[in-house]
Amino acid sequence: MMNKKKLCIIIVIAIIVTGLAVTFAVLSKSGKHKENVNEETTVNNEKQTDSVTEAAKADERKQVQTSVTMQFKQSNSWEGNGRFYAQYDLVIDNKETAKISDWTFKINTTNGTTLEQSWNCTVDTSDLQWSVVPVDYNKIIESQAQMNNVGFIISFASKEELKKYTLDFKLESGMEIVLADDGKAYKA
Repeated sequence: MMNKKKLCIIIVIAIIVTGLAVTFAVLSKSGKHKENVNEETTVNNEKQTDSVTEAAKADERKQVQTSVTMQFKQSNSWEGNGRFYAQYDLVIDNKETAKISDWTFKINTTNGTTLEQSWNCTVDTSDLQWSVVPVDYNKIIESQAQMNNVGFIISFASKEELKKYTLDFKLESGMEIVLADDGKAYKA
């Protein structure tokens, strides 16, 4: 009888030890996996946080205040000959104490966009980002003045609007600024 008791106790102990060993192994693996995931997440989060912080700092360094504003708007549109046409007008308002000595307006376009006509500017359409530059008589925009005589007609293969653009300008003081379509200004 003693042998049966010992045998039962040994079996119970063996089952408990085996159960504990399996549980420990599972927890150990699970813990390692979580630790690795957390380390990777922490590393990635730190990298992302650092890069976001660095990008924010870069924007803070470059972002500037300006009293120059622009309006770029579609003033007319129509359809004909299987194409969509739109007239756009550009207005630059200089409320700075210095005059603007030069400017370039850049527009992101899509394939199939064609310049049909322009006035009081020259437009380089050699790639998808068009550059609109002034002619001699509207290159300089005096302090407290507005330039509102630039425009063009564009045709598209499908109905769309031009929404991504910037105004790069240089003040008489030598400071160069990029004014984005969201109204924010950055040092060039």
